Amino acid sequence: MPKASSKSIPKKTNGQKTVKKGEIKTEAKDESKIVPKPALAQDQPSEEKETAEARREILNIIKEDSEQGKPVSSVSDKPKPKSKTKAKSTGGTKVGQKIGLVVLAVIIIFILAVGVFSFGLYQLKWHDKITQKIVKALPFPAAIVNYQAVSYESFNKDLAALKNYYQKQNEMNPEVVDIPGEDDLRSMIINKLIKESVLKQQAKAMKISVTDEELQQELDKVIVSTGSRELLEQSLQELYNWTISDFTSSILKTYIFREKMQEKLSFDDSLNYNQAAKQKIEEAYAKITKENKTFEEVADQYNEDQATGEGGDLGFVSRTDLDQVFADAAFSLEEGKVSEIVHTRYGYHIIKVDEKIKGVDSEDTSSNGEEVIHVRHILVRVDLDSWLDNKLDIVRVFNFII
Repeated sequence: MPKASSKSIPKKTNGQKTVKKGEIKTEAKDESKIVPKPALAQDQPSEEKETAEARREILNIIKEDSEQGKPVSSVSDKPKPKSKTKAKSTGGTKVGQKIGLVVLAVIIIFILAVGVFSFGLYQLKWHDKITQKIVKALPFPAAIVNYQAVSYESFNKDLAALKNYYQKQNEMNPEVVDIPGEDDLRSMIINKLIKESVLKQQAKAMKISVTDEELQQELDKVIVSTGSRELLEQSLQELYNWTISDFTSSILKTYIFREKMQEKLSFDDSLNYNQAAKQKIEEAYAKITKENKTFEEVADQYNEDQATGEGGDLGFVSRTDLDQVFADAAFSLEEGKVSEIVHTRYGYHIIKVDEKIKGVDSEDTSSNGEEVIHVRHILVRVDLDSWLDNKLDIVRVFNFII
């Protein structure tokens, strides 16, 4: 028979539950109801004591962890190493903050510098070489018209040209030509540029444009009237310190825009300005035909063409020198006769022919053998400048010069 183990489980006695070895009793019970433990081997008391103490220590650890709100550690509670990612993130944030501060400082310094320069430019009217270089590099506005900028560079350039012109004229005729004051010159230029901006904006709205071919054709006419390209270049350089390119962009382009706009307005009968012009020319015509006033008297009173002489005199002209509609009417007249009202792109005309010369060259003509006439006219324009001034009252303008 095998020997019974000293660690065998006690049997139930009288229906009572057996207390397992190592089990901790949590309730006080009547001693009489406790089943006597079976006899154990000699080392049993010592082993049970050690087991009880171990369990007691485990319970104490569970209790302490529960009180501190910490989960029970199944492994030894060694301190965990700090996350390197967090350290890196903190370091990156600090670098980003430093960069942000540097950028902010640069922006503030730039704004302050622009503010100081703007004060000097607009209030103190700086005009030295450094200032000119800055306004050429940076888009400082001289004015804003309908939220479109008129550049300070273009203002500067035109102002310098006008000063140069008056200076040259004063040197040639000091007793006749006075140089306007600085404020007057600045006012003249900025008002011109503002009006040109309105003109170009209105032209764009009416789908009016200027082509390179049209600019070249107009430049060729100027070169012919001047004598040669070299003479034109010399005159522009001396009077305005301009190149031909400067002259083309600043003067000719605006001139063609004005001519096209004038033509557009002249044939728009819905405009009050057109109606006023038509009424004025009819008054002039009635004075000649009904009141027996001379053509020359009426011309001096009503004519708006500043290029003509007294009595509306245009001198000797050939057909190619004139607008086609005007030429057809003028060359169909007999000497001494007056036309009816003629409507061209320039406005309303009354024409008189004083003399006709057929196929003869003379010092008074440049006809090259063509028929020429000595002609006068009365011109009443649709007032483009008044029309532009009216638009200026409507548009929003910020003038930083005056």
